Amino acid sequence: MNFPNWLELGFRIAGQELFDARFVKLLSYRQELDLRRGMLLKSITFEDGQGRRSRLRERRLVSMDDMHLGALELSLIAENWSAAVTVRSAIDGRIVNTGAKLYRKFNNRHLEPLAGTVTDEDGVYLHVRTCQSHVHVAQVARTQAFLAGQLLDVRRRVIEEPGYIGQELDVDIKQGETLVLEKVASIYTSRDHAISECGLEANKAILRAGRFDALLAGHLLAWKHIWRRFDVHIQPADHEFKMNVLMLLRLNMFHLLQTVSPNSIGLDIGIPARGWSGEAYQGHVFWDELFIFPFFNFRMPEITRSLLMYRYRRLGEARAAAAAAGYKGAMFPWQSGSNGQEETQELNLNPRSQHWVPDNSYLQRHVGSAVAFNVWQYFQVTHDIEFLH
Repeated sequence: MNFPNWLELGFRIAGQELFDARFVKLLSYRQELDLRRGMLLKSITFEDGQGRRSRLRERRLVSMDDMHLGALELSLIAENWSAAVTVRSAIDGRIVNTGAKLYRKFNNRHLEPLAGTVTDEDGVYLHVRTCQSHVHVAQVARTQAFLAGQLLDVRRRVIEEPGYIGQELDVDIKQGETLVLEKVASIYTSRDHAISECGLEANKAILRAGRFDALLAGHLLAWKHIWRRFDVHIQPADHEFKMNVLMLLRLNMFHLLQTVSPNSIGLDIGIPARGWSGEAYQGHVFWDELFIFPFFNFRMPEITRSLLMYRYRRLGEARAAAAAAGYKGAMFPWQSGSNGQEETQELNLNPRSQHWVPDNSYLQRHVGSAVAFNVWQYFQVTHDIEFLH
């Protein structure tokens, strides 16, 4: 399920349409995923229909130091023009799930908007609730504008629609100047630990959060500690070998560490089949941990232990499933969700024939064997007798 999108941060030059890379002349475009620092970087040089040439630099992160914070920095450099720039910053709770083609015909709206308002002068707040599980999600986003290093104090216009809350502000830029926009967002849910109410915590987190560079410093330090423990160093035996194996390994490690990290310890979560990168498996937990736990067992077994607790807490549901099928013991589901029951559909839509056919994948009853194997492998590495008990 997609949460509300706090990343919306756009601009228009001299009253034109909001910037869209598809409708300008691109002179250069570079996008980079910085694996070492856990950042998405973007650099664009473009020219609009009136011949105005601009450079755009973006830095984006989700904090590894504080899992409730994300930050975005956008720098706009006016190369050959002077004009008024209108900035729009918002949180969009109208987001839908359309990433999986197979499910696009079904209900893809899973969020119910509850509240949206302005906080202080530079922030917006959106509160939604998931339709089925009634989990509350609160987000607060603070947007600040800087010119020549100085924070701008400008009047803002509120843009409010059901499930959407934003602000617009106008800034005059002269040729050669750089407008820097910093957006910091906090995200809390009603399932977070040690909170009173998720909206209150999200607002409090923004009040305490520093500027982009301050958040970046803590984020970089957290990633430095992680890579010190998880990084690998290999060299191909054949020096003629051209493939960058080390980069490919680190890319996959980064993808995994974004899904499961030290921040996951103590949370009641499993590992979705595609991590957080797609909707095709609807966030369900299969048996992929079989391939993932060895990576953590020898580097940070505390993560493995915490994730194994996801299965342990759902042991009662697994025992009930086994009894219903006429077996003793426990039978973990092929697709597991929030409470551990079998989430596999009885029927599935064949995308080619458009016919509904039985979905018998729930008969893949080897997940229990994988769970037992994972527990034993964890014990062999850690000798954690307490966990076995």
